[in-house]
Amino acid sequence: MECVVFPKTYTSDVARLLVAHEMVVVKGRLEPREDQKNLLVEEVATLKDARDRYVKSVILRLSTAGLEDESLARVEKTVLAHPGKCVLAFRLSTSVHGDFGLVTQKRIAPTDGFLHEVEKILGPGSWELKV
Repeated sequence: MECVVFPKTYTSDVARLLVAHEMVVVKGRLEPREDQKNLLVEEVATLKDARDRYVKSVILRLSTAGLEDESLARVEKTVLAHPGKCVLAFRLSTSVHGDFGLVTQKRIAPTDGFLHEVEKILGPGSWELKV
């Protein structure tokens, strides 16, 4: 798939983001063609800006097996240290009753610092961002 950026969209701000070997997020319209598909780019954003703009909720995965009060306290402290606009939810895995979802009233900012701290407490792959 090719991304097509027309002059109207290709502003100096966009030009600064389009650098070799740097990832960006693009938003646009899909234009199907017989031989290939093109994405007509309408917006370009850095990964951080896209996360700030588009992520609506964060899901933390927890297994109740071996879960300690200390770990829960560390998660709570981390959540309180990163207030924001995204809904916080949990996916709880139990050995007996399967998986359960829990949506909280907490709002957080899924910053790099927050996600890194969650991984230190709960392990790799313990969070998921939803748009």
